[in-house]
Amino acid sequence: MLTNLIPIIAVIIAGYLLTKAGFLNDSMAENLKKLVVNVTLPVGLFSSFIKIRFELKYVVVFATIYVTCLLLLNIGKLLAKIFKVKNRYFPAMFTGFEAGMIGYTLFAVAYGRDMYSTFGIVDIGQVSFVFTILVPMILAMNANNEEKGKNGLKMAAITAVKSPVVWAIFFGLALSIAGIWKLEDTTVYNIADSVFDVISTPTSFLICLVIGNGIKLSFKGMKTELLTNVARLALTLTFAVIIKFFVFDQIGMDAIYTKALFIMFILPAPFVIPAFMHNPSEEDKSYVSNTLSIGTLFALAGFVIITTLF
Repeated sequence: MLTNLIPIIAVIIAGYLLTKAGFLNDSMAENLKKLVVNVTLPVGLFSSFIKIRFELKYVVVFATIYVTCLLLLNIGKLLAKIFKVKNRYFPAMFTGFEAGMIGYTLFAVAYGRDMYSTFGIVDIGQVSFVFTILVPMILAMNANNEEKGKNGLKMAAITAVKSPVVWAIFFGLALSIAGIWKLEDTTVYNIADSVFDVISTPTSFLICLVIGNGIKLSFKGMKTELLTNVARLALTLTFAVIIKFFVFDQIGMDAIYTKALFIMFILPAPFVIPAFMHNPSEEDKSYVSNTLSIGTLFALAGFVIITTLF
């Protein structure tokens, strides 16, 4: 497994060094991110989802992850009160997982791109949570913007509808349930699959460059950010263990889904959070940015440990 990890770490380091050297700037990284989110990743997800054999027990997985994200959010709010944390984005950093930009890439590196759908089954619950609870909550925080707050759910729904990743999962899952995988021995199916493979192949490389570009730490006031990530990781791993024993084992989920669960639960909070922050203070921007950057580094370290040990 270590031989699979070295290339991804090397490309992330390359992205960081290229940024420092001025060869890769934020604008270029943003365009690469758009290419991944709008083209290569959706194609890879669609290609993978149409091959799965849908089972009703997956619905239990969706619901479990959704409820877990909701619990994490409320625990974050409770911790903010207990420790008197004033930053209003503190609870949001405890829930949701950056599956799209990091999770699928890490999982594909470890287990192959044909396993996208395995990770996707675990991801669907948290994606639903992000667009129905987290994003509306962030919008409702927007100071002096009551209209956005009131229409948070509507705006989140519009964002979800515009997301190629969401549509790729939806249509891929729908076609899978319809039984399109029964055509996998036909020439047309195989040609389409080959085209999808060529388009989705650059995803891991491009995402690793973007991750490297995004590692920008400001060492002013890092204590709160570090504590946030340590507390978050302790909570998410605890919930992962609980879900593994009391849900996955009980409904007979294969071991590969447990690996997907643990990899997702070490990921940082969703990167969409900064996108929906309205006129944040410098303190808010610094806190969220640093927390996500540290969370990314934690995720990479955790990924190495999980895939090496398990």
